[in-house]
Formats: sequence, C-alpha cells, structure tokens
Amino acid sequence: MKQLIFIIICVFNISLNAQKNNPAPSVPITDEYFGIRIVDEYRNLEDLEDPQTMNWMKSQTEYTNSILNKIPKRDYYLEKRLELDKKQGYSVSDLKITNNDKYFYLKKTGDEKVAKLYYRGAF
Repeated sequence: MKQLIFIIICVFNISLNAQKNNPAPSVPITDEYFGIRIVDEYRNLEDLEDPQTMNWMKSQTEYTNSILNKIPKRDYYLEKRLELDKKQGYSVSDLKITNNDKYFYLKKTGDEKVAKLYYRGAF
C-alpha cells in the first residue's frame, strides 16, 4: 500500500511539471456571443491537421510514455489487472421494476463488452 501511495505521489508531482516543460501552443481567438466577448486561448488545438498541434501532441505522448515506463513493476501490475478482469463474474445494472412487479435489468459477463437485457417476474 505504501508503494502505491508513493507511486501516485511521484506521478502526480511529475505531472504538475509536464505542462511547464512543454506548454500547449496558444493562439487566442475572440468570439462574441450576444454582446459578450469570449476568448478561447486554445482553439488552435482543435485543428488536428495543424503541424504545430501534431508536434505538441506527439511530444506529450512521448513524455507521458517516458513517465509511465518508470513505474516500478509496471508489467506485474498490468498482468494482475488483466488477471482480475478475467475473474470478474458478471455485473448487473439499470434495474427497473414495473408497477406489476416485473424486473428488467442489464447483465454483462466479464468477457462481454455489451450488456444483455434480462427479464424476471416477481420473486
């Protein structure tokens, strides 16, 4: 548990400096809506074809991967997570009970991506 807390604190501290090391390119654009001026500092980041935006996103991805690769026992934790995902039995959600005691709910097993609708009469 102490290791997990240490890892979270380290990643959090490093992530605070991420934008200071490589800030997003900002080109302010001002729009006016109903007489109110709104300045959008980062509208340029919406254009994914812009080379400057693409380069910034690639550098952020490289930085993120370099930080994530420093996590001790990363592969171990990934394997444990996948193992736990396989053990998941099923999940039930969105239970609806009608006025005449009919139960409708969604049920999904651990390996399914989409839930199925089930019906059951009164217990």
